[in-house]
Amino acid sequence: MSYLALACRAMLVAVFVVSFVSKVRGRAAYADFRRSVVEWQVLPARWSGPAAAGAVAGEVVVVLLLALLWTAPVGFVAAAIVLAAFTFGIVSAVRRGRVTSCRCFGASTATIGPAHVVRNGLLVVVCAAGVVGEASATGSPSVGGAALALSAAAIGVLFVVRFDDVVALTRT
Repeated sequence: MSYLALACRAMLVAVFVVSFVSKVRGRAAYADFRRSVVEWQVLPARWSGPAAAGAVAGEVVVVLLLALLWTAPVGFVAAAIVLAAFTFGIVSAVRRGRVTSCRCFGASTATIGPAHVVRNGLLVVVCAAGVVGEASATGSPSVGGAALALSAAAIGVLFVVRFDDVVALTRT
């Protein structure tokens, strides 16, 4: 395993776990997420409930695939597909002039927009880097190298999860 692949796997697992947990941590949280999917008006209202459940299921599948070393390459591809679907939804909602919040990481009140597309694009780059890292992997990582890779992943997770705040800071 390469350090690059380790950092990418750890970052994506953590981002998808945080996203999943923020949506299902309680009945109200899931209802808010489901309502936000309806408000995006990307799908007919009757399909929004299954789409919300599918989004949550997709996040779980990504985490499971990335958690296992032998399925990690497929996990990177699955993560990119899930992110592409999320991005399609965001772009579609923005093009329709929808002014609604993104419940990607819980109770955020940030309005969906181009910044969310950029965030997802950066995560797709992490997926691609993970595939490259897996393809070029040789040997086992050292403890120090693994610690550095995991530290970099932790910083990446904080950046992604708090991305709305980072964007808000740059706009003031």
